Amino acid sequence: MKVILIEPRASEANVYSKLHMPLLGPVYLGTILSMRGHEVEIYNENIQAPDYAELKADLVGISVLTPTAKRGYEIAGSFPREKVIMGGVHASLLPEEALGYARQVVVGEAEEVILDIVEGRRTEAVVQGGHVKDLDSLPYPDFSLIKGYRSPPRITPISTSRGCPFDCVFCSVTKMFGREYRFRSAENILKEMSSRDTKQFFICDDNFAAKPKRTRALLGLMAKNRVKPWACQVRCDVAKDKELLDLMGPAGCRVVCVGFESVNPRTLEAFHKGQTVSEIAAAIRSFHEKKIKIHGMFVLGGEDDNKNTVWETLKFAVKHKIDTLQMTILTPFPGTKVYEDLEAQKRIFSKDWSLYDCQHSVFRPKQLSAMELETNVVGAYEKFYSVYKAIELFLRLSFRNSVLRFMGYSIVKEWIRLNKRKGYIYPALFLLSLICAGCAGTNKMTAVRTGVEEYVFPKDFMWGAGTSSHQVEGNNTNNDWWRWEQHLEPKMRSGQACDEWERFEEDFKRAQTIGLTAYRFSLEWSRIEPSPGQFDDRALRRYHEMILSLRAKGIEPIVTLNHYTIPVWFADEGGWVSDKGPELFARYAAKVTEAMNGDVHYWITLNEPAVYMYKGYMIGQWPPGEKSTEKAFTVIQNLAVAHVLAYGKTKEVYAREGWKEPMIGVAQQVLIFAPCSSISLWDRVSSGLRDRMINHLFIRSLIRGKGGVLGIFSMKLPKAGTLDFIGLNYYTREYVTNRGFLLPDILGSECNGGNPDIGRNSLGWEIYPEGLYILIKAFSKYKLPILVSENGICTDDDTERSAFIRDHLGAVARAMKEGAPVIGYLYWSLLDNYEWADGYAPRFGLIGVDLKTQERTVRGSAGKYGEIIRAGKLII
Repeated sequence: MKVILIEPRASEANVYSKLHMPLLGPVYLGTILSMRGHEVEIYNENIQAPDYAELKADLVGISVLTPTAKRGYEIAGSFPREKVIMGGVHASLLPEEALGYARQVVVGEAEEVILDIVEGRRTEAVVQGGHVKDLDSLPYPDFSLIKGYRSPPRITPISTSRGCPFDCVFCSVTKMFGREYRFRSAENILKEMSSRDTKQFFICDDNFAAKPKRTRALLGLMAKNRVKPWACQVRCDVAKDKELLDLMGPAGCRVVCVGFESVNPRTLEAFHKGQTVSEIAAAIRSFHEKKIKIHGMFVLGGEDDNKNTVWETLKFAVKHKIDTLQMTILTPFPGTKVYEDLEAQKRIFSKDWSLYDCQHSVFRPKQLSAMELETNVVGAYEKFYSVYKAIELFLRLSFRNSVLRFMGYSIVKEWIRLNKRKGYIYPALFLLSLICAGCAGTNKMTAVRTGVEEYVFPKDFMWGAGTSSHQVEGNNTNNDWWRWEQHLEPKMRSGQACDEWERFEEDFKRAQTIGLTAYRFSLEWSRIEPSPGQFDDRALRRYHEMILSLRAKGIEPIVTLNHYTIPVWFADEGGWVSDKGPELFARYAAKVTEAMNGDVHYWITLNEPAVYMYKGYMIGQWPPGEKSTEKAFTVIQNLAVAHVLAYGKTKEVYAREGWKEPMIGVAQQVLIFAPCSSISLWDRVSSGLRDRMINHLFIRSLIRGKGGVLGIFSMKLPKAGTLDFIGLNYYTREYVTNRGFLLPDILGSECNGGNPDIGRNSLGWEIYPEGLYILIKAFSKYKLPILVSENGICTDDDTERSAFIRDHLGAVARAMKEGAPVIGYLYWSLLDNYEWADGYAPRFGLIGVDLKTQERTVRGSAGKYGEIIRAGKLII
């Protein structure tokens, strides 16, 4: 008979799936059937998912946990019901539910009944499996039955016992395996270990040291036989047994996963753990003294827990140097006491089993809301699994912990992205838990959308669009970009552009008709200061006319001092590599500020400084075409100093003249960076470093007055706190593959990644509205107003532009609904314009421009944008 056994996958990436460590249950059953002569295939969806339409079998067995039950039921629907049997913890707890998808359900351990079921001797709908008394009678699991399983594996799971007498209120282990301990013999365990070709073992017993005397004897033999390194799960009290603790290291123990559960004394008491916070701290010290690393496991959401408990847990973990941290949200699994209690109190608000993953709150906690519990746990994870800490550990040569922090960082970011895209419940992350969750562990994350809601934007929200001088004005012959263009073919040169220098009045009227209340544009430094120290009053008056024209139309001017281009004289003096650069820019800023006569409230000093540095000085795609890491870091530091000095000069002018204090910020390009390969550590490292260096480095440095990337680059600025708002320029998600370990290779390069069915603009950029939500939330931590200073799409299909605007405004609205301090949204761009190295082919404009005739066409997307503006609200 051909039998297929299936372990359903988790819907999002997790450590368990990345380590490819399967549940032992299906492998035990498959081995028993194979030894009997049946043809067996095992599919673990985390390793290799089959095409179920192509699978042919006489019988299909599906093992489900509570969080994978939903997926298991979906798989069952791919086969005739009479061919399906189900088992596992969830099916054992709720057999009647599982019978809706299978002809038979096995309750409890199935090893002693599987042959009778498959061979037709047990035909009842619910088969009681009982408990295997003699664990030595079980065969060694044959992992080769798993399709796609790596050989040799990095980590091999092994079980040395079953059962647990403690019956914790939130644990379902005893419901499945009973309260009586059953043990394999030491000889049997060592024989299996010696037969395995693996790098390390994970002993997935619920409590490896349940019987200290037996454990000490086993450890002695393991040390004598020099088994491969291993990790295990233990209770905190193991550290009190000095003899046992002394044996663990020599026996090969490298990591212990310890259920500390809580740093809240009242919660520890309620969980009946029989341990104190001081005893937990002492246990950590004892393990570390023996050079054993600790994966600390905590449960949040008890009756006496509040949001401070989450942060106290993080503080405790950092203080005591816990190597890896797991914070799970209390989950009422069916059959447990906590489920019965919460059900009786009517506090469980969801029976969607896919949410019962220790990552979502499916019940109403007492001391805080479910949302507060989830968001605070996520925030704590982001602090613990930061790329900064991973790099720090790497430089300290703590390579294993560094790798785990990088892995944690990438998974945290990925889970946040996926769950925010799917809905409103923000996941608490079951990070690294499945390394230490025993052989019954896996996870699944599916967010819940709470419903369709209307969001009303604030009355003073700025609805706008933007342009920049070189892209629209035309004939800016005195800057470095114009000189650079002359080496390109004619169609790639800016030329007359949109002739905005002459036509601004008519375009501002069109902006007013659309309904815009804000307009961002830039001043051309090379027009204002055509030669060193010589300022053109006519150019300054022209720009002031633009500002007054906008104000007369009820449109707020948002003025950028520098949008990439610099005067040729400045470029010839070294540009932003020159130490004089910051002072020269500050002089220019002061002159402009005086000339605008206090009629500008919002100033942007620099546009996308990190992009300018990267494109111009690291990869050489833009002027001046350099490829020098040293110069690149000089440029980014000088740009930061230039902002600080310009900020100070502008504020001085306003204060001296008695004008209303302005708001001064920077327009920072931000992207979602994703690894090209989610299983490549170095791709994840490169994407994490890009996020830190391109998205956050400049902003964080201006706020703190210093910044850098540990061991790579650092800078100190003249003053901290020189940002009044943050401008975010967001367009897409970028996939990154690592190219090496030195700069710039460690930052990786772009690769083709993601779902090919996802929409893309005419430049091939992925359309990913959720990224704007994610980044707004990420930058909200800086506690400054946020302006979406650029966001747009180049496309020849204007209906795509309308959808793009609506979807991205929806992302803004969701972030604002959750408290993000967004003050405005500026679509890029008002006009079709010169798109730098891509010439005029990309069409971004709300207003189309025929570059031969300069004829303007207001597109339908402008009208759709105007409808949203006038309504002042969105359905999200």
